[in-house]
Amino acid sequence: MLVSPWLVATVPPRTRVLLALCAYAAALTLVLRWHPAAHYPLVLKETFFGRMEHGGFYVYAFPIVPWFSLELAATALGDRLGTYGSEGDVGAMHRLLLRSAAIGATVATALNVASHAARQGGYASTFATHAVGSPFAKMPPSLVYFLFYGAIALVLISASLRLASAPQMAGIVRGLATIGQTSFVVFVSQFFVYFTVLHAVRPYLPLAWAWPLYFVLSIVATLAPALAWHRCGYNRFLTVGYRRLSEGRGWQAHRRMPASFSH
Repeated sequence: MLVSPWLVATVPPRTRVLLALCAYAAALTLVLRWHPAAHYPLVLKETFFGRMEHGGFYVYAFPIVPWFSLELAATALGDRLGTYGSEGDVGAMHRLLLRSAAIGATVATALNVASHAARQGGYASTFATHAVGSPFAKMPPSLVYFLFYGAIALVLISASLRLASAPQMAGIVRGLATIGQTSFVVFVSQFFVYFTVLHAVRPYLPLAWAWPLYFVLSIVATLAPALAWHRCGYNRFLTVGYRRLSEGRGWQAHRRMPASFSH
C-alpha cells in the first residue's frame, strides 16, 4: 500500500503487470524450491513468500510478495477503470469488469483441470499442483485462488456500481460507505469477535439451533466499534501524510475528480 502509489505514478500499466508476474513467479519458485531449516531464513521466507509445509514460525502467514503482486497487477485494471470513470463511460466500466471476470474464471478453471490431470498422470507432485492450481491455497495464494476469487470480486464490483447509481439505494450506499471507510476497524473487531470471544464462549452457548441469532449479534458487535470510530472521526489517526505530500498539482487533480470516485 505504501509502494504501489509510487509505482502507479511512475511506471506504465503494462510494465506494472510484467513486474507483478515476475515477482509472483519468483515468490512461487522460492516457496517450492527453498526449504530453510535455520530460524531467521525460515522467518524471512514465511514473511515475504509464504510456505506450503505444515508448521513453521507463524500460526497464520500472510506473505507480502504474492499479495503485493496481485495488488500491483490490479492497479493496471484500476487505471483503465479510472479512465472510463473520468470520461463518464460507466457502460465501458461494466464491460471491462465482466470481461476480466470471465477471462479470470476461464483461466482458473483451465489451470485447476490441468493441475488435477498433471497430478493424476504423475507429471507433477501434489505439492506443486496445490501451489499453482488449487482454489484453497492461500498461504501463499495460488494462481487459481487469485483468478477464481478475483473473478467473483469483479462481478461484485460491477453489481455494486449498478446499485450505487440507483437513486433508491442512496441511503444504503451511504451506510455501506461508512463501513468501507472504517474497514480497518471492521477487520480488527471481527477478528476479535470471532477468533477470541466466540471461540471462548462457543462451548457454553445454549440452543444450537439459534445460531442465526448469534450470527446477527456477532455482526452488531463487529460493526458497533466501526460506526463509533467513524462518528468520532478517528480515521485522521490512520495516515502517513500523503495529503500533505500530494498538495499542489496532484491534490488539485484529485479535487477535480467526480464526487463518486473521490469517496
